[in-house]
Amino acid sequence: MDMVAILHVGPTFLLADIAPDVTILAGGFVLIAVCLALIGVAVAVLLAIKKSIVRSVPAGLTFHPAAPGDFPALDVNALEQYSSELEARGFSKLTCYTLAAEEGTVHPGFASLFWLQDRGVYAEVSQLFEAPKQIPMCVSLFTRFSNGWTAVTTGREADAAIWLLRRRDVCWRSEPGASVAELLTRHLDLCHEIRSATGGVPVTSRALENWYDGERRNTAAMRATLERRNILVLLWEYSTYRKKKQWLGALKAARSNVRNDYN
Repeated sequence: MDMVAILHVGPTFLLADIAPDVTILAGGFVLIAVCLALIGVAVAVLLAIKKSIVRSVPAGLTFHPAAPGDFPALDVNALEQYSSELEARGFSKLTCYTLAAEEGTVHPGFASLFWLQDRGVYAEVSQLFEAPKQIPMCVSLFTRFSNGWTAVTTGREADAAIWLLRRRDVCWRSEPGASVAELLTRHLDLCHEIRSATGGVPVTSRALENWYDGERRNTAAMRATLERRNILVLLWEYSTYRKKKQWLGALKAARSNVRNDYN
């Protein structure tokens, strides 16, 4: 065979040598198609989970007057004890209510709301009657600031749901077992930190209307927070959650901004 013939047929033999088997090639395409289908199913499942989580957050809150006698399982002794301790520290009672919502999940519960006007502090004494177990009565303190920041100090243990719903302008501390006096002291310290770092001042007017409006805005912000977050990150944080004592949001960055203003 002359050189021209070799140059002509050589590549033919080489291509034949490396050409894949048709059966293997078809199997590869099937495997890729199956993998893509599984990925599509996984994405659909994750999106459905996220949609379900978002929809579980209440929307369209309504506040209905309630009386302790309406709830046979209510811890009346704890309610009276917390109420007297709050009133001894200058809080005045605003109302008692139970919640309902147009959308989402609202667990049956009772709340008694108090107000310390000169400090702009709400105190909610609440108990939830959630199957399969009740959530004991506790006190939570709230202050809303003129610049949109919020401070929360609660006697209830922070759970994974609270951690997933954290926001940059909501600072909270969890103090299980703390007395009303201890909660108030720590709450006022937190309020001082926020005021010093952000320049906001506690809102002290229209107490009851501001509370209702604030709670509705809060649940809307919760939904928006979950909608923005990656579902894989949410599931990871939920599964790896360990008890947290506080969340200070963007307070550290706010402190830096205040220092820069004076430079």
